[in-house]
Formats: sequence, structure tokens, C-alpha cells
Amino acid sequence: MFKTPESRWRALQARNPLAASAFVYAVTSTRIFCRPACPSRLARRANIVFFDSATDAQSAGFRACKRCQPSSSFSSPSSSSQTHPLDPSKAGSIGVGPQQQQKEATVRKACELVKAAGGKITLEQLAGGIGLSPRYFHGVFKAVMGVTPSGYAARVRSQRAAEESGKGTLSEEWEGIEWSPPVSKYDGDGGTQS
Repeated sequence: MFKTPESRWRALQARNPLAASAFVYAVTSTRIFCRPACPSRLARRANIVFFDSATDAQSAGFRACKRCQPSSSFSSPSSSSQTHPLDPSKAGSIGVGPQQQQKEATVRKACELVKAAGGKITLEQLAGGIGLSPRYFHGVFKAVMGVTPSGYAARVRSQRAAEESGKGTLSEEWEGIEWSPPVSKYDGDGGTQS
């Protein structure tokens, strides 16, 4: 699927998670190689070389990225899936390092706490149960899930209310929804929108 340099470059630009185990890329100016899904800054195309495996890149004199750790065993794209804003068990770990995996595990635990509390839990209680400060936990949760802890709790409450009222679950309706950040009440120049 990702055999030509052009298709690999497109996958790299898009940070395509399906390319995570297909190839690695190396940056000639830094002598570092990464997985295609690595969140590091993308180098100029002229400075990028593609390799079929991490061992090929190492034998060419490149060292592994400390962020995405491409020399560790690759995850199969079919066994992992993308992060889904309403299903923390589907939080993927394709091409991510141990810090990101730890954050995802923390968020999974938080989601279990929210579900156990029926969505009626404060940010302070949730962060305290995890062992993080509320501000840091809020940022980690939003980065992993794409929705704030209070937004997730509200969805848990509404799903529970729908189940109790006999209408079934809302998860089928939520499956196709993509969550995006709320629109700011301020425009770009600092004034209020009209």
C-alpha cells in the first residue's frame, strides 16, 4: 500500500496511522528516523528518506527517535484503532511512546470512574482519584479523548438517562459524530463577534 515514495510522503503528511508498521522515515539533517505517525515536527521533503524497516534505517546510520521509539516492535494497524471520543477502550497506541500510552491508560481509568459515578463527578474528584492536579488532568483528558471531562460526563449522564427511559443507548447515534472544539466568542483580532 505504501510502496512508492510519493504514497509514503502523502501518508507521512497525513500522519496516517495505517502506515505505522509499513515503513519508517529518516531525516538526513538530524540523522534520526521515526514512524510515520510520530507527532514530531515534519521536516522538509528534501531531507527525508524512506526505509522499509527500522533495522534498514539503523544500518544506514540513523538513530531511533526517542519520542515514537520506532526501533521497538511495530503495532499491527488491524489490531489497534484510532482514538474515539466516546470509547476510551479504543484509544490507539499506534506509533506512540510510553508516555502517551501512560496518558491513555490514565484516561481509561478516569472514564471508568466517570461511568461508575454515573457521570455525576466533579473535575476535582476525578483528578484526585487519578492522582493528578485538576488542570493537568483536564489537559491530558482533552488531548486523548478530544472532549473535556465534563463533556464526557454529560454524555455518560445522557446515555444513562436514555437507557433508564427505555429508549436504548445513544452510542449508535454518537458513533458518526466527530467532536470539535467549541467556537470562540472572540474573533481573531480580540473583539467580540457580532
